[in-house]
Formats: sequence, C-alpha cells, structure tokens
Amino acid sequence: MPPQLDIDYYIAKTREHVESFLRTYLRSSPDLKFGMDNKEVLDAAEYTLLASGHRWRPILSLALAQEYGNDHPDLLPLSCAIEFHHTASLIFDDLPCMDNATLRRGQQACHLKYGENVALLAALYLIAKGDGILSYYHDLCKRASDMKTGMIFAQHSDLTKKTRSIQDVLQIIDGKSVGPYTFAVHVGVRSADGNLIGGWNDQDVSELGRNIGRAYQIADDLADCVSSPEEVGKNVGQDERKVTSVSLLGLDKARRKATKYKQEAMRMVGEKGLLPDLLNRIVVIQ
Repeated sequence: MPPQLDIDYYIAKTREHVESFLRTYLRSSPDLKFGMDNKEVLDAAEYTLLASGHRWRPILSLALAQEYGNDHPDLLPLSCAIEFHHTASLIFDDLPCMDNATLRRGQQACHLKYGENVALLAALYLIAKGDGILSYYHDLCKRASDMKTGMIFAQHSDLTKKTRSIQDVLQIIDGKSVGPYTFAVHVGVRSADGNLIGGWNDQDVSELGRNIGRAYQIADDLADCVSSPEEVGKNVGQDERKVTSVSLLGLDKARRKATKYKQEAMRMVGEKGLLPDLLNRIVVIQ
C-alpha cells in the first residue's frame, strides 16, 4: 500500500466498488426474464443486501489480492459471491424460528418488512446469485458448498443448545464464521489458473481464516454483551438464550481468547502493507 493511502480511505473506496457490483449484479441477469412479477422478492433481497454492511469478507479478499499481486480478471465478482451467501444467512438467522431478531444492519429485519415467505425466497435468491458467480469455477463451487454445509450444521447445533464446552462453541464458530472468512482468504490468493500465489498453501489459508473467523465471532459475542443496538446495528442480548464464548469463559477470558486469535492472524499477514490495519478494523475487541 502506498504511504499516502490511508486504510480508512482504502476501505471506503473498496466498499464502494463492492456495493456497486452487488447493486448491478443483483438485478441484471438473464435469470430474471421469466415473465413473472419478481419485484417483491428482488426488493426484499436488495433491502438486506444493500443495507449498511461492513463488507469485510470481499474487502479482505481484495486486500489480499492487492498485497500479493493477484490480477485475476474475475476477482471482484468472486470476492462478492461470499457477500450474497453471507447476507442470505443473516435473513435466515433473523427469522422467528431461528433467532427471532427484529433489527439487522440498522434497519427492520427483512421478514418483518416483507413477511417470512418473501424473506425466505429473497434469501434463496441471494444464494442462487452467489452460486451463479462461482458456477464457472468448479473448485470454488465445491469450497462454497462445503462452507454452506458447515453454516447449516453449525446453526442447527446453535439452535438445539447441545453446546457444553468451549470446544463445542468453537466448532459452531468454525461453521458459521470461519468458513466464510476462509473462503474469502482463498479467493484473495487464488490466481486465474486456480493455483495459490505468494507462497500460500491450503493449510495457511485455513489457518488464517480460522484465526480471523474465531477472533471476529468472539469479538461479536463480546459486543452482544457490552454494546447497544445503535452501535452494532442489530439486536443485542440475543445470545442470552445460547451458550457462547462469553457465557462459558466470562468477559475477560473471552477477550483474551479473541486477542490470541487476532494476534495469530496478525503474525501471519506480517507488519507491513494494508492487511494489519485492515484486521484491526475487522476485529474490534471491546
């Protein structure tokens, strides 16, 4: 990163590129030409997708690509595919049969504005759009399939409340948070020929994704306990019905655990360039 390029400026400009692609791709493709009224489903999908999100996963992919000289021609679409899947998971999470949340990204949850039936269809549409981007890349389709499977099983474990130990909690985190971050890391260092660049290998990609994802989710657990809805843009206190890293470890130990994973991620990306500053924005431990 050039010395004059401030990390907050980089994040803001990259977020603009990401959101421009999300907005355009959501509504412009042949799969809308069915001769039916798609407006309500599209509106519901757009309502949640284009709400005020951080876009950390695509920004991480693009930052890694810039840092390691990845000039993949489809890098922006591939980086954004995860945002479609991630947003769909948020719609599912907020449903009454799941977390029964009322607030998401600073606005009314999708199912409260459009109804549960339309919200479900909007989430499925977002998944289809993300899959459409990945459909030209067999290896990424397989990774995305594994990621989504992990998210589904982790959500089931979360709902059934069979969690008993910190290892159980980490397994849920690995499915719901680590999977998407690992996918984002992989996209960032995957070249057009499908090989990993910059000295990265699958083990390192998995380790960085695990450290970022675990640090991020434990920090999110902490925020649920100490932040206001206005600060985080969603309901807080939602985790009181669940076993989480904070309920098992307490605030201080949970902070130390999140800090450990964050420091490991920092060690892996090094001290120079934009990645350390970006990680400090992604993982904010309160």
